[in-house]
Amino acid sequence: FEKSLRGSNLTEKEIDFKNLNAKEFVNQGFPNKKDENWKFSDLNQIIKKEIGELKFYYEDSEKNDVSKDLFLDQIKHNKLFFVNGQLEQIDFSYEDKNKIEFLDNQNDIDAKSAENSLINLNNALVNKSFKLLIKNNYQIKNPLVIYHTTNNKINLQNINFKINFVLEENSCLKVIDLIGDEGNKNFVNVVYNFSLEKNSILKNYKIDQSENNNIRYMYNNIK
Repeated sequence: FEKSLRGSNLTEKEIDFKNLNAKEFVNQGFPNKKDENWKFSDLNQIIKKEIGELKFYYEDSEKNDVSKDLFLDQIKHNKLFFVNGQLEQIDFSYEDKNKIEFLDNQNDIDAKSAENSLINLNNALVNKSFKLLIKNNYQIKNPLVIYHTTNNKINLQNINFKINFVLEENSCLKVIDLIGDEGNKNFVNVVYNFSLEKNSILKNYKIDQSENNNIRYMYNNIK
């Protein structure tokens, strides 16, 4: 964790925020059956049993291949393609580029940590976060498919990434999260923050299409 901070180009405020969340995660640990929301799925024990000791995956400087075998060719769609938590392809060719914005390194910094330890983990370790803005009165013409993939280069890793979505008034967004893993025994921690303004419409579908032995946590925070 400290090595990742030294190698980053963060402001003092961002470093303080990450340190705060790291401390909170260390205090709480992975959710276990003492937490009412996790009493039937003790994540701490599941990770110990199914994975073992996790390492923190730091973003690779090399580009990863995008497997077109995963593409949903049956429908026209926009694309965000992630490999090992790293964004490798962006395609909004079906949309009016003046009506949407996609930005990277758009961190949301709060003065306090979250009650959910997995959000603390994400805040502390995420390398880069993204923001998608849908402007007033614009309805996305075709669904946005977000491809979540891991390749066979990684195993026993903790991967964290975050996307902040802002839907302004009278806007509409359809998101399909499509998961296809080749990596082995990883814990993937995904946080989505949705901000919906008046009369905006969000539809979000999550499809895990293949059997694998990774553990994936996907948290939707909707305001």
